[in-house]
Amino acid sequence: MKKIRVGLGIFLMVAAAHAQESTGFNLSPTGGVLALAQNPAQAFSTYLKADIHLFSLHVVADNNYLSLNQKKLFSGEDIEEVLEQETNGRDMNALVQMEALGPSFMIRLTPKAAMAFASKARVLVNVDGVPAAAAKKLYDILLDEGVADYSFAGKYTSVNANAWMEYALTYARLLLARGPHRVQAGISLKLLQGVSSYSLTVRDYQSQYDVASETLRRISATVAYGHTQNLTWGNDDNGLLKKEAWGFGVDLGGVYEYHPQRVRAADGGTTVSPDYRFRIGFALLDLGAVSYQKKLASRDFSADITELNILAFAGIASQADINATINGLAGVSPLADDSGKFTMDLPARINAYLDYRIGKGVYVSLNPVIALSGGTGDDQRTHQKTMCYFSLRVERPWFGICFPGAIGGLGGARLGLGIKAGPLLIGSSSLLGTLLSGRTKVGDVFVGLRIPIT
Repeated sequence: MKKIRVGLGIFLMVAAAHAQESTGFNLSPTGGVLALAQNPAQAFSTYLKADIHLFSLHVVADNNYLSLNQKKLFSGEDIEEVLEQETNGRDMNALVQMEALGPSFMIRLTPKAAMAFASKARVLVNVDGVPAAAAKKLYDILLDEGVADYSFAGKYTSVNANAWMEYALTYARLLLARGPHRVQAGISLKLLQGVSSYSLTVRDYQSQYDVASETLRRISATVAYGHTQNLTWGNDDNGLLKKEAWGFGVDLGGVYEYHPQRVRAADGGTTVSPDYRFRIGFALLDLGAVSYQKKLASRDFSADITELNILAFAGIASQADINATINGLAGVSPLADDSGKFTMDLPARINAYLDYRIGKGVYVSLNPVIALSGGTGDDQRTHQKTMCYFSLRVERPWFGICFPGAIGGLGGARLGLGIKAGPLLIGSSSLLGTLLSGRTKVGDVFVGLRIPIT
């Protein structure tokens, strides 16, 4: 049982969360505050006078290394059988993201303008470029399987994490309402409260390990390394809402809606339908960054070590101890261009979508997302994955059902289910796909409470 708990923990740790999905309802014409995560222009809605958002939480797990076999999980198999490892030799990549949306609101100010305020807690962790051999050794260590001799090398591996609070003020306006055509634009200005951050990027590295002598040999690497003090291991002064730094961010977006004309029964004239036939949106999201001070003697360094006995790390009881031990190793040299600061970029991306009404209250959508902050050029950055989301939904302001899904990402295609029942939103963008296939590299859940006012 212990191994199963540890193994499931590993699966969730190598997870990715795309918290902007909200099980498809964020593209709804009555999406309210949730819709702002897709496009700030959606703060203006002819369908809602206001939206009061009480709370929501969305987490998605996605990786390209471990598959969860649900059949073996429920049949009581060992964790080594439940979590199936990839054997294709590709580097392991993973993301972990959580978004908790706190008390927020949206209100129509005039027939042509609206505003909104949203408070969020966000966490994003990226693990990129871990060699398959290193991923296998880490898996074995965490499951107490022991470690054999190993040797691996690579050009680039990174772990970047950022936790921050976000306070966003949004303004949106109807720019054009002519015949069946409507155009609106919006902007969100965001104050970012950096809570904690960690950045480790290793380039041009190699390492060998001899089990018999417990010795690492031929270690060489160039390392960009820095972290804040809050939420570090062994720190008694941790706080979930403690401030480490301030930053600023912005979202920009526009929306075009086509509302078909319909004939009036009385005089034969025409009027514009309140329901759009289709909506096209385009937005630039999460432009911004938070600049942190490096703490607890974390710093950039180069390593050129012939031999290192792992007993050098015995007795470590905190993150500060780890840093002190690394800095004191023979062959470790600080890099002269380290400023003592690091800037963590937000997961900038282009978000486009088409939402089409095929019948009364029935919609289909296509939503490609292009990540802008991926690649290996920067040492410090969090990022999303380029993906294409889709959904089919049947809904009213207070009730609805949605079938969201996605193509791309780390774990491949997914298909889910979302339900809107009064103020409650609940669902998963991967549940149905997991049940149909019997195994998955992705899993998620969304739950929220809101009060739309029509």
